[in-house]
Amino acid sequence: MFTRFILEDGTKVATPWLDGVFERALELGSKWLKKNPKLETIPSDALFLQALESADTLRSVEAFKAAGFDTDTALHYAHSHLPERFMMMGLLGYLTFYTWYFKFESPDPADPPTDFGLTEDAAKEEDSIKTRVSEEELRKIMYSEQQLPEAIGSEATEHLLKACLAYDRWVRSHLKSPKKRKKK
Repeated sequence: MFTRFILEDGTKVATPWLDGVFERALELGSKWLKKNPKLETIPSDALFLQALESADTLRSVEAFKAAGFDTDTALHYAHSHLPERFMMMGLLGYLTFYTWYFKFESPDPADPPTDFGLTEDAAKEEDSIKTRVSEEELRKIMYSEQQLPEAIGSEATEHLLKACLAYDRWVRSHLKSPKKRKKK
């Protein structure tokens, strides 16, 4: 898996995504703690996320250098894609949680998913595609159990709710009529 930078002049630079970045982040975090022991007072996961982003940026710098860019240019262009990827993963998690999941039919956890389908209630009832989480139930989950309005604000919570419902409708329309999908 690669992350691709496309520069203003059209140059493309590929960097391997998450290739050893976790180990590098742990090492970098340890170095930071030795240099500045006061960092022990902040939550370790916050420090690790910062180290992860920094380690990923350093990998990007190395990729730019390997592509023939000097250090100053590499530092100018290089940045980490991890924050936006994590944000997208979180949003995708919300969108998909109420719609589908990966099926693993092999006892070996290293085997790839065999398929994807609707959530477990769909496996129990043949026609349960029509009885998924309603808007009222989803609203209750987002506004009370998850306490999203406090975390991201009521406007963003409402947008997220609408996005979940729209994504759910889109997936269902594709599941009902797979023959209509265009082949690539």
